Amino acid sequence: MRRWVLSIVFAALTLSIGLLVGYWRGDNQPKSDRSGLDANVAPSVEQKRSYERGPAGEGAQGGRGASFMTLNSSDGMRFTKWTTDYDTAARATTEFQTRLKEAIEIISRESFYDEYGRNIGEKAVAKFEASNHYIGPASLLWTDREIFCHVDSSSVQNILEYRRDFGR
Repeated sequence: MRRWVLSIVFAALTLSIGLLVGYWRGDNQPKSDRSGLDANVAPSVEQKRSYERGPAGEGAQGGRGASFMTLNSSDGMRFTKWTTDYDTAARATTEFQTRLKEAIEIISRESFYDEYGRNIGEKAVAKFEASNHYIGPASLLWTDREIFCHVDSSSVQNILEYRRDFGR
């Protein structure tokens, strides 16, 4: 029990520090000097919306490694992407299913395939209670072998546009 509480405290502290540093660094630069996204988060070419990275960091979420990254779109949408590496694909799948059980509505759910057509996981778009502190209110969730990810935003429309822009 104590280890679990310490993990939560550590995750909250890490998140808080990351957000404070990110906002401080971002707010103290002129808008024209802010760089866009790097190649790791570039949206598809045909899209007109642009994305800018916000605060990012690492934390403890129950897996061997966890991180978050925020994105702000040129038309005012905000996203937070959480990634957690687990020891096994089964553990990542369990986390995916646990989170989906908390959903108030599942918009879509399907298998997730790699570039060779092999099933490597599952993906879903779902709505969650606004009071849920761990996910949502609208999220794109997926597993990629032993990795569990979710992208959170304020509306399902935002999530669907993110999915279209990034091909998820």
